[in-house]
Amino acid sequence: MPVMDGIALAMAAGRGHPDITIMLMTGYADQRERAHGLHALVHDVIGKPFSVEQIKGSVREALIERSSEILQ
Repeated sequence: MPVMDGIALAMAAGRGHPDITIMLMTGYADQRERAHGLHALVHDVIGKPFSVEQIKGSVREALIERSSEILQ
């Protein structure tokens, strides 16, 4: 992305929309390390290459976590 990277976008989105669930995908190990410092904003960081099953599993976990937060 020309203006900001995905982590900067996730931080901006999280600040502007605190209820949003964010998952990042990256092929760069250093980006993965940077993203893990954002536990409060990022639900999961998925490394490339990934399978459809990995994405489905991460989305499933995010939905389960979100529903349990809503029910509390």
